[in-house]
Parts: sequence; C-alpha cells; structure tokens
Amino acid sequence: MKNKDKKKIMKILWIITDIIILICSTILLVEGGTFNIILAIIGIILVISEIVLYKKGYIARNVI
Repeated sequence: MKNKDKKKIMKILWIITDIIILICSTILLVEGGTFNIILAIIGIILVISEIVLYKKGYIARNVI
C-alpha cells in the first residue's frame, strides 16, 4: 500500500469519526438531561476546535 493511499484512508476515517461525534452530540442534545447536554457540548467543541486547528495548520496536513 502506498503512502498516498494510507493518507487518503486516514482522511476518510477522520471525516467519518467527526460525523459520528456530531451525530451523537445532536442525539444527546435532543435527549436532554444535564449530563447529556454537557457531553454534547464537549463533543461539538471538540469537532469545532479540531477543524480550526486543521485550518490554521497546527494539525499536520501531511498526516491527513
């Protein structure tokens, strides 16, 4: 397997995990409850901060 193929697979897996985190966070927000809302907000902040760090270049783009 070439390095380029590995990077492509990692990028796809990263996107899939972000989508899963956002879906779970949305479900927890809709479900309600104090603890669920806190977990949902943490998940959303995690995904947003990951996107911001990636755009600024702090997360190595050559890894993904």
